[in-house]
Amino acid sequence: MDYPTKHLASVALLLLAATSTSGTWCKKNIHNAYSENLAVHRKSWKTTKATSKKLHRKIYRKKPGHITPKHAINDQLDYLLTRKKAVNEQTQYVQGYTIQVYAGRSREKAFKIKHKLYTCYPAITPEVIYHLPNYIVSLGKFLDKLEAYPAYDAIRRWMPQAIIRPISLINRPDTFLNTKAANTAPVATNSKHVPGAAVD
Repeated sequence: MDYPTKHLASVALLLLAATSTSGTWCKKNIHNAYSENLAVHRKSWKTTKATSKKLHRKIYRKKPGHITPKHAINDQLDYLLTRKKAVNEQTQYVQGYTIQVYAGRSREKAFKIKHKLYTCYPAITPEVIYHLPNYIVSLGKFLDKLEAYPAYDAIRRWMPQAIIRPISLINRPDTFLNTKAANTAPVATNSKHVPGAAVD
């Protein structure tokens, strides 16, 4: 027999042997398959009732509506403020400041400066006070020296002799009402009363 015929015969025999034994091999493997229960070796976690509830829903705590302070001093403060108010009401005079624009013996010059100030500052009424032997022209009533400074700075440009001086003021609620008006810039109404013009 030549080589191809031998080769074909060997292949045919091999196929015949495989088909004859295949049925028994498959059945044997199906019935004797390996099986083992590994559930015994697995870790298990026991969940308590508290943790199971937390997992399902969030527990919100209600915030208290009003917190009472432990070291409150409201009563002491109310007492001190009431006492301070009573003392202030009994005080007749308050220490304050004014802008003195002129101090001299000329009555005519004092009233001319007063008229000029009234024209430049229509919201405030300047005052002329006679202290023997001088006439004093002052403008504004201020509780603090810093409050008087803006108006003083504006007036000093055309009245270099102006100064801020302390005065005693009558303790009344309407004493310092014109403080904001005094801090405004001067108003020039006509050529005669322009700030910077000299006063005769």
